[in-house]
Amino acid sequence: MQVTFIDIIKHASGKLSKKSDIYVRTFRKSGKQYATQRKEGYQNTRSPEQAAMRKAFGARNKKAKLWLDANSNPPTEAYLKIQDEFERQTTYPNLQNYVANAYIALGRPL
Repeated sequence: MQVTFIDIIKHASGKLSKKSDIYVRTFRKSGKQYATQRKEGYQNTRSPEQAAMRKAFGARNKKAKLWLDANSNPPTEAYLKIQDEFERQTTYPNLQNYVANAYIALGRPL
């Protein structure tokens, strides 16, 4: 089915409205648009594995935040080293995320 979007939603991405089950995605570089309709409502039931993963993720991030807070003012040598590594990488969006995943999750010493 061919869908032609009106001008109002030509640059939109996401749900059309709060109660809508239609999602729109616009790729800005190519200008292509895709729309999909959700058949079933979202079920917010987590499996035990998902709950354990969320708990572990929260604990890692909390530990990273505590370490960053303790070592950032005044900056320690270890903090400056990690900050330099963070600035050279492109995977993680912020320093806390980098410390949590590249150090704590892998068991590397801080």
